[in-house]
Amino acid sequence: MSPGGRLSPGGGSVLRSLLLGSTSQVAGRLLLSLIRLGAAMLILRLLGAEQFGAYVLLLTVLTLPEWLVDFGQTDIAIREISRHPRSSEQVLAALLRLRLIQSLILAPLLPAGLVIAGYPLDVVIAGALGSASLPALAVALVARTRLRAGMHMSREMLAELASGAVLLPATAIACFAEAGIIGLMAAYLASRLAWLAAAAVLARGTRAAPRDDAAGACAPAPVDSPLGLLRGSLPLGAIGLLVGVYDGVAPMVLGAIGDLNQVAVYWVATRCAFPALLVVHAMGIAFFPLLARAWSANRKLLATLQHMAFDAALFLAIGFVCGLVGAAEFIMAAFAPGGGEAGLIEQATVLRVMALVVVARTVSTAMAPLIVVAGWQSRAAWLTVVSLTAQLLGLFATVPVYGALGATLTCLLVELLTSVLGIGWLARRATGVALAWNVPLRLLASGAIACAAVLLSPLFGSLAGGLVAGTAFVILAVASRAIAPHRLRSFAAALASRPGAANRTAST
Repeated sequence: MSPGGRLSPGGGSVLRSLLLGSTSQVAGRLLLSLIRLGAAMLILRLLGAEQFGAYVLLLTVLTLPEWLVDFGQTDIAIREISRHPRSSEQVLAALLRLRLIQSLILAPLLPAGLVIAGYPLDVVIAGALGSASLPALAVALVARTRLRAGMHMSREMLAELASGAVLLPATAIACFAEAGIIGLMAAYLASRLAWLAAAAVLARGTRAAPRDDAAGACAPAPVDSPLGLLRGSLPLGAIGLLVGVYDGVAPMVLGAIGDLNQVAVYWVATRCAFPALLVVHAMGIAFFPLLARAWSANRKLLATLQHMAFDAALFLAIGFVCGLVGAAEFIMAAFAPGGGEAGLIEQATVLRVMALVVVARTVSTAMAPLIVVAGWQSRAAWLTVVSLTAQLLGLFATVPVYGALGATLTCLLVELLTSVLGIGWLARRATGVALAWNVPLRLLASGAIACAAVLLSPLFGSLAGGLVAGTAFVILAVASRAIAPHRLRSFAAALASRPGAANRTAST
């Protein structure tokens, strides 16, 4: 922040950074998903189901130590750097020490666990190769923190895409050479090293914070020690683990008291609907540093930023969901198990309810950064525990009767009660920012009309129906002025304004 209370270096520059950052994050995340899908298809086709199963097992197990290397520390460090730009190098140095210690402690655990579990030698060696990537990941994540805090989102995404650019050809080489699981994990290690190298090069010479800033004068003392960062990230890390359990509980319950066909239907619906949340998360990454900077210096600007972030995330999510709703039968017929016409109708219904789950979770995902900015992570952790408990109770009540549809309806109800209402209320208590529902309601109404029109037409359930529903939503959103050029101009003016002007812009 400049002494006048604006976001440096200027509204137009910041707006360009936001647009470039959010666009690169969205496109990059989707491209990485396609690369990983392509690598999986190569392994399955060239090495067979057994090697693919071992590869999936190792990557699944490796997910936990990789998460523990981060454990929410990126967001906490960005928050501290954004509040205290002059302490950015101390925060990054503490973060590097903490992550290297964590990675070196965690690295031996996977191969040791595989030995204890009695896995073959080649799987143990492959696990050791995968674990060797943890220190590289630790350093790459510090470079990611520097780039995100400095609003260099496109560089951060380019560095991670370097990992994907190496993963696909390296996996192909391992498959054609019939190098087995050891070759596959060597390819994975090579991709992580490529990410580290690219991140180090792209982060060199960049600043982690603006040059002129007065935010630190009003903010609490910076957290710039490894122990302080660890303490600050514990609630956020716990939330991440709980959310992972939350997302995995429904398939487990379906498998335990339902049948595998219902598990497959639920899995397909989730994989088809949840990419929308990937887009919403990417938007949050782009906006988070600005929210953290505005927190201690300009609360009206904080509200303006949050409103724009929420509106943009909801627009993208509803557009995606309209396509799913319009083409549900086509999608489920292509991916889900059979079951005749009646089975297809039920599967399409599951996908449509899951689409509503995505809209509900978009609200909580877009509001969550405010909780981190205000330091209320501990309260959010308790809310996540309540969500998980409510979901378990609902699943055991509905799955025996309604199967995958019951599981999806339970998720929708829990999201509406605990995530939308709970996270929204908590974010408002933490920051004083109350969402303006004028634009979101217009977006929701536009989506509902577009979906209803397609569902009542001959295009119902077809690929064309999905395309028409998504296009109709965009047209209706523009016609209702939920999406309008003047709102973008007002947002740019708020970024460049002094506090008084920002307050006036935020109220329009």
